[in-house]
Amino acid sequence: MNSSQEFTVSENTISNASFSDNIININSRGNAKQKFNFSGNTIRDISGSGNFSGVSVNASNNTNQEFAFSDNSIRNIFRTNLLGDLILVNGISINASGNTNQDFTVSNNNISNSSGIFIGNLDNGDIAAEVRLNTITDSDSFGFIARMNSTETFCLDLSNNTSETGFLLIKFLGTFELVNLTDIPANNTGSIFVSPDIGSFETVPACP
Repeated sequence: MNSSQEFTVSENTISNASFSDNIININSRGNAKQKFNFSGNTIRDISGSGNFSGVSVNASNNTNQEFAFSDNSIRNIFRTNLLGDLILVNGISINASGNTNQDFTVSNNNISNSSGIFIGNLDNGDIAAEVRLNTITDSDSFGFIARMNSTETFCLDLSNNTSETGFLLIKFLGTFELVNLTDIPANNTGSIFVSPDIGSFETVPACP
């Protein structure tokens, strides 16, 4: 069944809570069209026992998803393992799979004491993403990870971000396009790591 959804989530605070799933989970599936704006929210001091993220956005099964994620503060996001140890988890997790299209902007967010930002493209998902002006601190691994494992295209505009622990760009399948590829190290603060090698990526002047 085809459906359409448009909404805004803004100026909310979630703090000092315990979860066993994603704190905020936004999904679109089944021939749906979804458009939303997530801005000015604060998520802090969260712990849980399951696999979760601060905010999880997922598109699957023939969906079109368009959104802006801006001016949010996400900090102190932990998972507790069986030994009682606190393990950092993603502040923001974005995923496309199953013949989907995602077009989004992630900008001017402050993310600290978490595993930062993760973007994943699977199956035959198609992504066009602008990621800019984000500050990621106190991450336990790479502050930003983009992983391409789709037969389609992932176009990423990565500019003016700061990550204390660097940026990791991974390509397994498909076409991974980077806007102004050679300028990315100069236009972001933090080391840039690519896998398997720089020749696996293509440079474009802009995402479509």
